[in-house]
Amino acid sequence: MQEGLPSFTDTGEAAQAIARAIEPLRPLAEERGIRIVVLKAEGEGVCDLDSTRLERVVAGLVGDAINAAPPETRIEVKPAWKSGGFELQVSDDREQEGPGVGMGIAHRIAESFGGTIESCSGPGGRGFAVTVRLPRIARPEDAAPPAGGDPAGTDIRLDGLRVLYIDDEADIAEAVGLTLQSMGAIARTCTTFDDASYLLSSEAYDVVITDLSLGGGSTGYDVIELLRVLPQHRLVPAMVLSAYDGEDDRGATRDAGFVAHIVKPIDFAVLAREMQSAVRRARSQGNR
Repeated sequence: MQEGLPSFTDTGEAAQAIARAIEPLRPLAEERGIRIVVLKAEGEGVCDLDSTRLERVVAGLVGDAINAAPPETRIEVKPAWKSGGFELQVSDDREQEGPGVGMGIAHRIAESFGGTIESCSGPGGRGFAVTVRLPRIARPEDAAPPAGGDPAGTDIRLDGLRVLYIDDEADIAEAVGLTLQSMGAIARTCTTFDDASYLLSSEAYDVVITDLSLGGGSTGYDVIELLRVLPQHRLVPAMVLSAYDGEDDRGATRDAGFVAHIVKPIDFAVLAREMQSAVRRARSQGNR
């Protein structure tokens, strides 16, 4: 269950976050004779990722590299601002490719913020490199709405909307919750069906959003079944955020009563519009 608002990581914040992430890892690297080299970021920009999560990404990838790289070699951390956004590459001299636990953490965080992650051979075709890419954005105070029109999709407001989001991946749950809060929603998150059951039994929500796979043998279908037996939530719309995009998957969630099936990585403008529409319909039904 998370509270707070996301911040924006710019060039200066990114450099500081990278330094903080690497500092506690240096003693382990030095024990193995591994040198960590951080290059100065090229260019400038802003991405929709707070420095705490950027630290997790860097620590995960550099930690993997320390564990996999041969002794007496080097790890290179290269941040850069490209035309499309922020790019972070971590490369090392390991002979055999192979992602570790840190890459899994980095992948979940990057994906939840609309980014990508990929691995390949290192510079010059040697070693191993992981590259994280995050889209560039404009700061809200610098963004101007189109003349004569509504603000851009990222400016959609969900002020006062009470939202519960359930995802067994804690990083994704936290990221989604923070982003919804930044749009004005009163967002609560949890990572298990049991926690969701407690919150739904003790609090009121306008919309419930869930992943399909919740771990521990529970699924998003358990969530919607629970909603329908709770009098206070009988008409509350339920939505799915999932990596599954097949026709059978969409048909199954529709048949179960979910009002929307949105595929990860998440387009928050699409999600916000679906939430607004679903809540309007539910309120209209409740007033009949």
